[in-house]
This record gives sequence, structure tokens and C-alpha cells, in this order.
Amino acid sequence: EGPLRRLTFEACPAGYEFVRDTLDSWFTAAAPDSPRRSHSPPTQPPSMASPSPNKKLLALLPDTGVPLDARGVYLPQCSHASHLLAEEHLRGLTAAIPPRHRQSSWTLLYSTWAHGISLGTLLRCSMAAAAASKSETHKLPCLLVIRDANGHTFGAFTSEAWRRCQRYYGTGESFVFRLQPTPVMYRWSKLNQYFQFASADSIAVGGGGHFSLWLDSDLHFGNSGRCDTFRSPCLASSEEFRCMEVELWQVGQ
Repeated sequence: EGPLRRLTFEACPAGYEFVRDTLDSWFTAAAPDSPRRSHSPPTQPPSMASPSPNKKLLALLPDTGVPLDARGVYLPQCSHASHLLAEEHLRGLTAAIPPRHRQSSWTLLYSTWAHGISLGTLLRCSMAAAAASKSETHKLPCLLVIRDANGHTFGAFTSEAWRRCQRYYGTGESFVFRLQPTPVMYRWSKLNQYFQFASADSIAVGGGGHFSLWLDSDLHFGNSGRCDTFRSPCLASSEEFRCMEVELWQVGQ
């Protein structure tokens, strides 16, 4: 009669996540040599809150982040020098993107230091690049890179060009990452398909619980929290942050 038995019959993402994470924690606890790392339990509606024994099990969940390894990786040719990406960041991100894009050149589509602070300009630059691309409409992989006021650098790889749309779009090749202070990436968790979203007022990456990334129309303020789409924690220095610089890169043609 407990929450686990009840939630196995509820066809909703929160129920699925609770069941999966509980089973994962049992396997982690049963493995004699497994690392016991602290992990925050997933956000659940009040009606699905687990009792205290399950909270202890959920605390054993491993971190799903994968370190960005820049060793021996091809350094991409970039159209401009980046204000946010050092050579090791370029190599690490190149290793993380889909293999078919790893030999591609990178083109700077938008930056706050070259184009001013405007979400509208970012979206126009993205759509213009997609229109000029030889690839299928909108299928233009992009890297969005952000630096906040406390020096944290983070962002997202998306499989499609940024454009205004009334629903989420993108594919499971998308991932989010943090470069400073520690290079790490978070791939698609398969819990939902909230990859990317853009309107006249904001852009967002991820969903379920919180956005992994959210920026306002002025590219001035943002939000980052624990996100179900990538099972990622807050990527910025704090959940609410002030955005200092933004770059959008096109990966390939």
C-alpha cells in the first residue's frame, strides 16, 4: 500500500521517475564497492512525497554528470575568437557533440559583445543561419554559452536552430554543460522531451521540475535549477543569476 506500489500504476513522468530512481538507489546500495555520493532527491508533487526511509535511499543516487575530457581531441576551427571558451573547453565540447559534427568548423552567430544585448537579435541570427544552411530546415546544431556575474560558464548543445515556437522542439542529442568551475556535461535522461523552447519573452532548455537554463528577453537575468530532462543540477552560481555574456555558435554547415 506504499507510494512505490501506488506510483507503478500511475502513467505520469513523476511516477516513472520515482520508481526508476528508487530502483537505481537499491542497486547502488547493494553494490559492495559502489561509491556512496550524496544526491538530492527528485522534485515530487506533495501527493507523491516518499516517507523518510525512501528519502535515505534516494540520497544514494549517483551523480549523472560526465566529465568533459579534452585530451587528444580535435580542436575545431572557429570563425572568431571566443570570449568564453578556452582551448580546453573547445576540445571538451568537441568530444561531447555527436561524432558526425566533430570535424566541423564553428561559426559565431551571436554574441553580446558583438551584437548587443537582445534575445530578438539572437533568434534572428539563428534563423538566418538555418535558412542559409545546406542542412534540413531547422536542423542546425548550436552551442549556447553563458557566463554569469560570479564567473560560472555553462550552456547547452541543441540539435536545432533557435526559433520561436509554441511548443518544445529538438532531439535527444541535446545536452547541457558547465565549464567553470568544473567541466561536466549532462546528457538526455529520457524522462521527457523538453529540449528547447523560445518565445518573444524568453528561451529555455530542459523542463520538468525546473528549467536547466532560462534567459529573459533582455538576456540580463536567468534561472537554472534541477532539471528532469537531463537530470542536471543548477549549472550557474545560483538558481537566479545575472547574465554577463552570451555566445551562440553554429556547429557545422
